[in-house]
Amino acid sequence: MASMDTAFSRKLSKRTIRRGLLAFLTLAIGGLILNFVSGENEDIRTVLATMQWRFLGIILVCVMVDWLLGAYRLYIFGKSVAPHTTIRDYIRAGLANFFAAGLTPSQTGGGPAQIYILQRAGVPISASLALSIINLCSTLLFFFLGACLAITLNPGIYPGNLNTLVQFGFWAFSITIVLFGLFVFKPEWCLRMLWHIPDNVSRVSRRAGQFIGRFLTQLDTGVHEYKGHIVYFIVKRPGIVLKSLLGTVVLYFNKFLIAYFIVRMLGSWTPFWHLLFVQLLQFFIIYFAPTPGAGGVAEVSASGLMSAIIPIRETAYFALLWRFFTLYLALFAGGLVMMHQLNRDLATEDVSV
Repeated sequence: MASMDTAFSRKLSKRTIRRGLLAFLTLAIGGLILNFVSGENEDIRTVLATMQWRFLGIILVCVMVDWLLGAYRLYIFGKSVAPHTTIRDYIRAGLANFFAAGLTPSQTGGGPAQIYILQRAGVPISASLALSIINLCSTLLFFFLGACLAITLNPGIYPGNLNTLVQFGFWAFSITIVLFGLFVFKPEWCLRMLWHIPDNVSRVSRRAGQFIGRFLTQLDTGVHEYKGHIVYFIVKRPGIVLKSLLGTVVLYFNKFLIAYFIVRMLGSWTPFWHLLFVQLLQFFIIYFAPTPGAGGVAEVSASGLMSAIIPIRETAYFALLWRFFTLYLALFAGGLVMMHQLNRDLATEDVSV
């Protein structure tokens, strides 16, 4: 039987990637166009003439730091179970996460892609799954507490037209935290429920049902190993979990700096703490957006939220630059990582675990 990583590589064909990329580009470009046609925007020539280009270098450094911090959150876990791995392996896994998240609804493909790259680097699948779940829980907790803090301390950043998106985010958070709580402590219950999926899917697509069935079979065999890694990290190595929480705070603080310096590059200024509150709510919204890579949702909500703290004529330009530096670049780099790994695995028909 083919291993999980080989099955993943076959399933994520070039045709699937093209479809996901097309959906993401359509939604993202549509959101950007909506921003530019729905408001009074500064003339592009004026924007370019007044751009403070000295901030570009700082932004690019922050982007590199963003990738490194994301890799560090994986490295502190993975290194303890796979000592031979290097930070480069975790940078590749983080970028693959960006890429697959951008091509799948609700960004659901990011985790499997990350696990796939880590497995190819020699990290056991069960350990990769455990560290991904723990990091995700750290991120969810950060978003929830941060969004609550932002809305409580600075309610002026909560435009009425984004009410539906924010409410959706809170409901999505509540459901997600319950599901992941079950997956962390009672994974066998989750697998029992998931086994109904292949039969139902097979009625529509036999091949898809067989693929999901093989995946669940492999996952079932790794449940006990997964629970062992969860216990190892949480009970025996709580310091690593604490580092993950602190790393999450630093990671998103750096993301907020990217947004701040984009504002400065556009020639505007806003108190950093005002922008921090806006960004907390921004990331909370897009993290639970149902579209691939939050395409469309992120672009429109960024323009809407930032209109509370910067001139409205600059919000469309901010949304474009912010998405470029926080996602589009990483998605492109992650695409190179994924295509290189997929092509190598499919060319050699590597089926080792």
